[in-house]
Amino acid sequence: MFCILPFYAIGGEYILRKIRKFFQYDTIGMLFVFPAFLYMLVFVGYPIVRNIILSLQDVTQKNLISGERHFVALKNYIALFHDNVFLHSIGNTLIYTVCCLVLQFVIGFALALFFTKKFSFSKPVRGLLMMPWMIPITVTALMFKFIFGTDVGILNYILKSLG
Repeated sequence: MFCILPFYAIGGEYILRKIRKFFQYDTIGMLFVFPAFLYMLVFVGYPIVRNIILSLQDVTQKNLISGERHFVALKNYIALFHDNVFLHSIGNTLIYTVCCLVLQFVIGFALALFFTKKFSFSKPVRGLLMMPWMIPITVTALMFKFIFGTDVGILNYILKSLG
C-alpha cells in the first residue's frame, strides 16, 4: 500500500487510464504489426533509401569502399536515359511484360471456360492442373512438421541435446 500511494499522488490514475485506453482493441493491433513494420523498415526501406542516395552520387568500385563520393545530382539518370542499350532493354521489357500478361490471361480464361463444362474426366484433369499449385505448399508444410515435430523434430532434438 505504501508503494502505491506515491504513484497515485503524482497522477498515476491518469497514467493507468491512458494505458488501459491504449490497450483497447483499436490500438492493440498496432503492437502486433509493429515487428513486421520494423522488419520492413530495416530490410526494405533502408536499402531503397541507400540506393537512391547512391544513385545521386559518383560511385565507382574504388570509392564505394572508401566512402569518398561526390554528389552529381541527376547526372547519372541523364546519362542512363541517353544510353541506347538501356532504352532498347526498357522497350524489350515492356513488350515481354505485356505479352506475358496477355498470354496468361488468355490461357487462364480459356481454362476457366473449359472447366465450367462438364465432361467425363473433368475432375481428374482439374486435379492434375491443381498439382503444381498444391505440391509446394504440401512440401513446405511437411518440412515444418519434420523440423518442429515434438517427437522426431530436428529442432526439438537439437534444443533438447543442448539442455
